[in-house]
Amino acid sequence: MKQLSECDCFLLPNPGKKIRISTTGRWNDMSEDFRNSLDDYASSVLRSLPTSARTANKGSVVSGFKFFERMKLFTKTIERYSKHITTPLQ
Repeated sequence: MKQLSECDCFLLPNPGKKIRISTTGRWNDMSEDFRNSLDDYASSVLRSLPTSARTANKGSVVSGFKFFERMKLFTKTIERYSKHITTPLQ
């Protein structure tokens, strides 16, 4: 439960009709509100990286390369399962 008490949440607005229909996910297909919010989110994540050491489950420090690899894996997982997601709750 300690992890949940330290967790932050960042809600994004609806990405827009074009992005829901399109499978390419191009930047220009996203609504302006979504693009701005996504930019703010990415900036906040990147801003926090140099100020805090990210650790793995066993307490070892996660390097920038390892963090990037985990983000790629996360992105691939989202891409794989996003076809089956029809509502925000899923």
